[in-house]
Amino acid sequence: MNEENPIAVVHDQGAGGPGNVLLEIVGQSGGRIGIRKIRVGDKTMSVLEIIGCEFQERMAYLVYSERLETFKRICEREDVFCEELG
Repeated sequence: MNEENPIAVVHDQGAGGPGNVLLEIVGQSGGRIGIRKIRVGDKTMSVLEIIGCEFQERMAYLVYSERLETFKRICEREDVFCEELG
């Protein structure tokens, strides 16, 4: 997509869970992250449990805000769920 690419940064989630990958992806530029927006199977999980949980097969994308709708349409077309965390 060249200059129209909606993705600024992509990072795979490994050990350390969302807290690790999300800090790495927004750490330099800063941002607010809605941890409770992460889809979990067990709704009784605390924020601490969610932020450190090593979910499998997850990726984090930092998307240009003006291209977010394009990114969401691509996810929908490819049948991939997308969580807008902040």
